Amino acid sequence: MATILPIIMCGGSGTRMWPESRESFPKQFLQLTGPLSSFQSTAVMLAGAAQFARPLVITNTDYRFLVAEQLAQVKVDAEIVLEPVRRDSGPAVAAAAEIAYARDPKAIVIIMAADHVVQKRDELIALCVKAAQAAGQGRIVTLGIKPTH
Repeated sequence: MATILPIIMCGGSGTRMWPESRESFPKQFLQLTGPLSSFQSTAVMLAGAAQFARPLVITNTDYRFLVAEQLAQVKVDAEIVLEPVRRDSGPAVAAAAEIAYARDPKAIVIIMAADHVVQKRDELIALCVKAAQAAGQGRIVTLGIKPTH
């Protein structure tokens, strides 16, 4: 199986958890559920799994220093790609797919949001490996969760 290129989307406007989260410091950079931000937790999880390549973080120019600082704090090496303007998830996913394709036309990518909290990391990694196997056969795979509340 090919190595999976993890893409972390790290944008947002900081409006959902105001006043803690704000435009200059959105929720993915806050320590809400433990000693790490959700962005840091995602980066550590993806960088620590042998099945994943070096993560690629897509963010906007406003967050470039926050992203770099938070990656350095957890000693995660990731490539940072800056969006010239904020445009929601669709263009970020399209840009990530184009970057991955330019590097390897058979690339398998996983797109992760920086503000999600993953409690069962080993299970998610196992699901990503299973999904990558299906993607390697030409399928598009999405993972979701059943809400509990």
